[in-house]
Amino acid sequence: MQDNGTRRRGRRGGKKNKKKNNARNKRRGDNRDRATTPGKEPMEPPHAEEDFESGAKEEEAVDDEQELETTRPEEDAQAEDDNAEPDEDTVAAMKRFLLTPVAVGPTCGPCGAYVTEPLAPFRRHALVQYLRTVLPDALALDCKVDNADDEDVVRNPWRRRVRIVAARCRRQRRALVLADEQLADDEIRERNLSLIGFTAVLDVIVAARKPIVGHNMLLDLMQCYEKFHGPLPGRCSEFQRELHTWLGAGGGVFDTKTLVDYAMQKVDSFATHLAHTALENCYEVLSKHPFYGPEVQCVRSVDTARDEQVGASQPPLQAHQAGYDAFMTGFVFLRVCSGLGVSNECIAALGKTSQCLESSSKRSDALENLRNVLFVSHFLPTYVLDLPGPYPKPTPTPSRSRFVRMKLTRTRAPIAPGATPLPNTGNNSCPVLKTFHIKHCVGWALNLQSATRLVNVHWEGQQCVYVELPTAEAAEQLLTVRAQTSECWGSATDPMPSIGCVDLDRCPAAYDCAETGATATISGPPPLAQQSASDDDKAGRKRKSCEMA
Repeated sequence: MQDNGTRRRGRRGGKKNKKKNNARNKRRGDNRDRATTPGKEPMEPPHAEEDFESGAKEEEAVDDEQELETTRPEEDAQAEDDNAEPDEDTVAAMKRFLLTPVAVGPTCGPCGAYVTEPLAPFRRHALVQYLRTVLPDALALDCKVDNADDEDVVRNPWRRRVRIVAARCRRQRRALVLADEQLADDEIRERNLSLIGFTAVLDVIVAARKPIVGHNMLLDLMQCYEKFHGPLPGRCSEFQRELHTWLGAGGGVFDTKTLVDYAMQKVDSFATHLAHTALENCYEVLSKHPFYGPEVQCVRSVDTARDEQVGASQPPLQAHQAGYDAFMTGFVFLRVCSGLGVSNECIAALGKTSQCLESSSKRSDALENLRNVLFVSHFLPTYVLDLPGPYPKPTPTPSRSRFVRMKLTRTRAPIAPGATPLPNTGNNSCPVLKTFHIKHCVGWALNLQSATRLVNVHWEGQQCVYVELPTAEAAEQLLTVRAQTSECWGSATDPMPSIGCVDLDRCPAAYDCAETGATATISGPPPLAQQSASDDDKAGRKRKSCEMA
């Protein structure tokens, strides 16, 4: 025995071992002598202890093989089960597990889980890194249900509880990962559906092939196209084609500003009572005698709505409110259609297929000619865009040869020393210049009988106007008259007694798109965008509510 209490192994060279070995060797020698025959070499019989050891080894080898044969199918089945992809039922069960609240502490369920206390982002990151090192098979998941009703999380949204899950096998771990990814995708989808908003409305309108009615709606359509459909094309003709493919091919679009302008040219009552095509003015004029149309029925009586407004202290309905502007636009559309002789059946048939229109013969040529015609505001001369446009040719720009630019340089008498100038560029000795002064002077210079109707004046600030004449020859004649007239100043009774009180410039006959990069001073319609994207790029970048969902 050693000092530490352990038994020390005996040495091979001890006295006891020597006696045992000598006796064993003596017996082996006697056996060899008896087994040896003359003329033959002696044969050594196998040792009994060696036979016992070899037999024991063989039995152990057989037992190991039998045990391996018994456990190998189970291990193979377990390996195949671990390597197999989880089925839908397993993933659904894991989703239910992740959607079910778990009490703080270890739980018994499909797999072990533990929910931590609310942790800051850095502590969550450190926890995940530590788990990857110590427990590589464990998962750290941020479950929405664990943080739903937690007051600490509500007060501090950046603090979140983490659910640590220990899967029972690899297949269950993959099912947990897939379930967590699907829940994250569902949450993103719900968030996108809550954000797309009006995109879904436009998609429903396009799918239903319903007509879209608006007043001076070109800019509105451009905004809707860019925000809810795709990037604006590079050229105007491309925009016309894409807009027609998106909206115009179905029910089409109707611009009430174009309809009112057309009615003022064709129907005397519209030209007599309408001074301009502003929406509020059109609604006020067309809602009175002598105009008539389909009766507009309200869901609630006017008295009830008025009482509710008074009781709630709400401001009255007025222009430039979105809902009221939409109501006025629809009202003007119906009244203009009625004034143009469009029947209610034709209006009701809008948005139907061409086969239905041909079979029912309920079609108005006037209304069809005004379909997909958009008014271009702030553009001289008055211009409209037709859909689908001339693509691949560029959109033509109307000629401006009928226009002259008039500078109002001497339309008031010089201010006397010590006199106080009046507001709006007037003075004590000369009245303020008005539109009718310009029309009267131009009509007198060109000897026009009805200058009020044939001459249009478009103001550009207080010192410059654009004068639209009946023909290009009239514009050249006015320039010639001005060159032959001496300069003069406005008088105390007439701010523009002669064409010599102003300076005239000739407007370019056409707008050259190729000169936009080199000449920035030429006024004209700029392109919708700087670069044109290919059809493949535009198709890939289009935003649809169905794709976002």
